[in-house]
Amino acid sequence: MMEDHTINFISGNIFDNPSDIMVNAVNCIGIMGGGIALQFRKRHPAMFAAYVEACRRKEIRVGQIWVYEDPAYTIVNFPTKNDLAPSEYHYIRSGLASLADYLYKNPGKSISIPSLGCGLGGLDWAIVSDMIRTMLSDCPNTINVFEPQQVGI
Repeated sequence: MMEDHTINFISGNIFDNPSDIMVNAVNCIGIMGGGIALQFRKRHPAMFAAYVEACRRKEIRVGQIWVYEDPAYTIVNFPTKNDLAPSEYHYIRSGLASLADYLYKNPGKSISIPSLGCGLGGLDWAIVSDMIRTMLSDCPNTINVFEPQQVGI
């Protein structure tokens, strides 16, 4: 039997629409100083402390997701850059492959994904959204992708 799965591109705040799994865009140096990462840091201090320690041990690398599980929630930390330099498309592509592997092992779970690398990372949303659509379309999950928030009017 085929699993139900959809990809929904939506506007709004990712924290107002929680899923079983939440994705956080991070760097590999243990800093969550801005963007969505700062919001995750403020909401989940235990996850942040574990992430800092994982960075210190060199366990956080672009191309590989790092999953933090708590009894109440699961956060997939998705490295979109090595340090504070801009993101790169191949980091997103390899990270999406790692995320797809994780989702195949967690069928039926809903997941919320931010606009990976398109905020402080500087990537083009049209390109990144196409990568997400292509690389995650066969995953057995309901995927909510949050488009970049418009600042100002």
